[in-house]
Amino acid sequence: MPPGEAKEWLPEFPGDDAVTEHGEGRGVRAGHREMVTDTAIADWSDRSVAYRGYDVLDLVRESTFTEVAYLLLYGDLPDEVFLADFRAVLAESSDGAEWADESEWMGDLLRRLPLHVALADVLLTAISAVAHFDPRPADQSADSDRARAIRLMGRVPLIVAGRLAATTGVEPVEPDAERSFPSQLATMLTGTVPSPLFERALDVLLISVIDVGFSPAVQAARLAAATGADLHGAVLAAAAVETTSERAGLSQQLVSLWEERPWQDDTEGWVLERLDAGLGVPGSIFGGRAAEDPRREIGVAWAEHLADEAESDSVKAIDRAAAELEAAVIACGGVPDWDWAAIRLLAAGGVDPECHLPLVAVARLLGWSAHVLEQFGRPVSSVTRPHYVGPAARDIPARPVWD
Repeated sequence: MPPGEAKEWLPEFPGDDAVTEHGEGRGVRAGHREMVTDTAIADWSDRSVAYRGYDVLDLVRESTFTEVAYLLLYGDLPDEVFLADFRAVLAESSDGAEWADESEWMGDLLRRLPLHVALADVLLTAISAVAHFDPRPADQSADSDRARAIRLMGRVPLIVAGRLAATTGVEPVEPDAERSFPSQLATMLTGTVPSPLFERALDVLLISVIDVGFSPAVQAARLAAATGADLHGAVLAAAAVETTSERAGLSQQLVSLWEERPWQDDTEGWVLERLDAGLGVPGSIFGGRAAEDPRREIGVAWAEHLADEAESDSVKAIDRAAAELEAAVIACGGVPDWDWAAIRLLAAGGVDPECHLPLVAVARLLGWSAHVLEQFGRPVSSVTRPHYVGPAARDIPARPVWD
């Protein structure tokens, strides 16, 4: 199906949100109600993830990121004709000639932003800027919203690359429609065309991160959509959650840790000392909340492959340190989360830590958009009610009367 003739994938659900009673095993106290939202986007279990019914492990072997992006937006994998059409639309959205008026205005804004504004925060500016130049703002049809999602995918990397150029003084690389989307993205954000191996690794990474289940960012997007926000506003809500200082700084924190190797020859001892001190290990989960992400092994395998092929000794050393710490975390009862594997893969590819989150977030723009499209027309039937815990009723204190 071409982008203009999307299949109506979502079924008619019996209600906006199913309210069910849950007890043990769902993280909900017995007798309490938990809101459950039906979704046809992704099915997450303890050991597998499926997008629209396709196992992610199969998708990373047999498909490209562009095909998976189409799958999330339209409900089915495209055939060759529809894929070519989709690629053409995506290429047009990232064509500099198509947004000359916007780019001049944006270039001036990006140069005026304070230097302390992090690249991850520029994502928020980019989404808002794309929204301001929406060619059909009054058309809120599903097809127009899909076109907006595609436009975000094409435009946002150009704006982020423009910010990099404004702060580094290095002219951004012009988009090339002949490159794959992962190659195009990496080239714009790093200034270097990736090797075929790294291009394939990025394809796998972007497929793996395009959806992250009902994460806080996805929940923010869905809540915004359910309460009246348009697609741009709802995606902006997700991006605001995704780019918090804690998440934005994780890449630099982990890469610095792997470079410094503070554990010397006793990695497990170092991890245990951190746990005893209540510090934990960045990017890892310990205790009852720990659950193995089925995509992590994919990222780790590609990171090791990239490190083996790297010419830089520092890249090889960083990956060895990451593997050491990862093994120690697991031995101490923890689980490195998916972000750990993604950061390790990008570090092995030589990508600057500041570019990690923006690069991953571009893929998630599409995933967030799919959730927003699914949520439209399904208002939240119940929201959290406030429970007041402030002071009891009290009188205003008497004031002195002045003559």
